[in-house]
Amino acid sequence: MTASSCLMGPEIRENLSAEIARIYHSLDGGLTPLSTLWPGAPTQKHKERDEARKEMVDIFAKIIANRRSGAVSSGDFLQKIIEFRYNNNGKEGRGFTDAEVCSSGCRAALPWSAPECA
Repeated sequence: MTASSCLMGPEIRENLSAEIARIYHSLDGGLTPLSTLWPGAPTQKHKERDEARKEMVDIFAKIIANRRSGAVSSGDFLQKIIEFRYNNNGKEGRGFTDAEVCSSGCRAALPWSAPECA
């Protein structure tokens, strides 16, 4: 539970449920050796992974919108990704899009958060 709070924020931690555990399980199950060589292979595990990713993006979209609006702020990893800006020759560059935030956050936190949800 600590990993989900530190990495993905209190919004995820407070709403851990069988549904979130199922999504994590599908995401994790879709990371097979074949995924490295052929991530779009037409397998059942990849189909489940892709559907779970869409569900996770829907969950995170609301959280990211609240964070970007300033309604919610936290010192967790997700907030750091949201606030990140590329360095453009000493100038502040663009930040991550919502899709990139979700993708980066899920990839970084999944190995640490998923086992505790199971």
